Amino acid sequence: MKVYPNPFTDEVNIEFEHNLFDTSLDVALDVISSDGHLIRSYPAVTLVSSGSKAGPVRWDGRNDSGQSGHAGLYLVRIRATDSYGGKDSKTAKVIKSSTLR
Repeated sequence: MKVYPNPFTDEVNIEFEHNLFDTSLDVALDVISSDGHLIRSYPAVTLVSSGSKAGPVRWDGRNDSGQSGHAGLYLVRIRATDSYGGKDSKTAKVIKSSTLR
């Protein structure tokens, strides 16, 4: 799983690899705070992968209420379902930094 830029201030991109070539995947994204609270959940969208890579899926650094998240460590979890019903998930750490003024 590739997460960039990391650390980030405004938006982070998440890409991942899989073992199905040129296929459609239903992909959902969850963002979890360092204390284990689910702060953002994106419903599944259909992505058509290029080769064995899919994404990017983006997180804008906000919670489900639209408020900007605090600087700190977060976990981003991708949940993917293929057209055969197979499921997989991957998790990565991401650091949100304060906006420099």
